[in-house]
Amino acid sequence: MEASEYRSRFEDSYPFLPEVVDVLYHRWGSYSTFQRTRGATADESPRGLVH
Repeated sequence: MEASEYRSRFEDSYPFLPEVVDVLYHRWGSYSTFQRTRGATADESPRGLVH
């Protein structure tokens, strides 16, 4: 991964590390009972939490 790509992912996932967002997205998102609250978080975030 290029440094500029990682920087972009870092900025998009702030205040979390991109790796943390990946773990949450892939592990928790696979549970059928998981409450899909990522959209609410993205709406309140100034830059949006985009994955």
